[in-house]
Amino acid sequence: MNIELLKKVRDAIADEENPIGFDMGHFFCITKRCTSEKSIDGMIEELERSKGCGTTACIAGHAVAVALKTKMKLPALGYESISLAARNLLELTPQQAEYLFVGYWSQDGILVNKEETLAYLDKVIERGHL
Repeated sequence: MNIELLKKVRDAIADEENPIGFDMGHFFCITKRCTSEKSIDGMIEELERSKGCGTTACIAGHAVAVALKTKMKLPALGYESISLAARNLLELTPQQAEYLFVGYWSQDGILVNKEETLAYLDKVIERGHL
């Protein structure tokens, strides 16, 4: 697991000045059938321009945005979703990515909030694993 990137993701989510906001209610598919030919580059431009997009403001979306902002080398393009790119950036297994990105760790289930997410990420960072 890429703990250094996860720390940056945690800080980006916590940042009150972050124009992306935080929303674990949606995922954003970037294939042609989902987004009318949006590429990951177009998705990131939209992410950076948006104010509280609601579809990329999850943990996975923040991981990709932070990676681009800090000039990290992205995995090869062609992924179907931000979550697949984030999974590789964070060095997660498919099961770990699903657990983290869907919010199975949440006490509230589907309604994952920012405060609970920050507390969970703090625990993961401290332990070094999910």
